[in-house]
Amino acid sequence: MIHYFAGSRSSALIKNHLIVWTDKGAVAKREEVYTKDSNILVDSGAFSAYTQGKTVDIDEYIEWIKNYKLKWEKKVNQLNFINLDVIGSPQDSQKNLNYLIKNNVNVLPVLHQAGFNVDTLKSYLAKHDYIAFGGMVGRKRKQDTIPWLNKCFHQIGKHYKKTKKLPRIHLLGVGSEDMMYRYPACSVDNTNWLAVYRFGRSNFIHELKAPRESQDRDLVEKIVEYDIKRFQEIELNVTNYWTKKGVSFNE
Repeated sequence: MIHYFAGSRSSALIKNHLIVWTDKGAVAKREEVYTKDSNILVDSGAFSAYTQGKTVDIDEYIEWIKNYKLKWEKKVNQLNFINLDVIGSPQDSQKNLNYLIKNNVNVLPVLHQAGFNVDTLKSYLAKHDYIAFGGMVGRKRKQDTIPWLNKCFHQIGKHYKKTKKLPRIHLLGVGSEDMMYRYPACSVDNTNWLAVYRFGRSNFIHELKAPRESQDRDLVEKIVEYDIKRFQEIELNVTNYWTKKGVSFNE
């Protein structure tokens, strides 16, 4: 499993990067720490644009993807791009997906929890080997997200029995360790590693109240480094767990 570290900050300890192509400053920071072992997943910025009442120009996205591939594809381990989905409109998301494919741009299609259609999932499973599931952030896990993902992975299981091919699934915005052990996803992304900056606390050292960055930058950075390494340990443990069960994506 690949754990992508999302967010506008960067760290040399990070190997797996989720970047939003419209955030030029954050992209530049991440590029400084790319290595040949880096896995890069590029978000279209659709959700951010939706929450800010903005739009993303799909032709600009296409041009950026093609240029970025030329610049980085041979310099990193893996480089993937996410479809420019339209929040609340599966039909328009499909149109964008078709348009990107028509322009020779391969992207991960996105299935959202809201407006989910099982026939769309079946279609994606037949045509794509890497699919993103989104729209889970802010929803109640037990009441909403888990029942929905159960349905999705039930279809994935049926697809595997029929084709003997297990698709790669990316879970957008998922940081729960329990969810990683529950579903055989190829990858997840989240901003949990930024908790110290955002909330003044570590994800793992619960008794520690972290100072503000302006008060003790060195201590804050040490806590962030500790959290990153712990998340990477979880990534390895989850990978080993699924490998023992016969699930491997050769990441």
